[in-house]
Amino acid sequence: MTKEHKLKVIRNFSDPLTAQFLRAFLEENGIPAILKDLNFNFPSALFSSKTAGIKLLVMEKDVDKALLLLNSNNGEQDTEPTESGDDQ
Repeated sequence: MTKEHKLKVIRNFSDPLTAQFLRAFLEENGIPAILKDLNFNFPSALFSSKTAGIKLLVMEKDVDKALLLLNSNNGEQDTEPTESGDDQ
């Protein structure tokens, strides 16, 4: 798989509504995005905050643009992906 087709986790959520909203926001701005583990119902307290919850993924080539949009949209702190791609 080439770099441009590789998916990266850019944010994790415990709230499915927020996850869906921000996925749609990215797509409206030309960045294809998917959600992983949307129906995963185990309590997130059992897992690391880096891996728990609903994951928002974008293509690796779109990571910087997606983070810029998300950070400028809601004023949250920078959430650059870790080496493994898991981040919140």
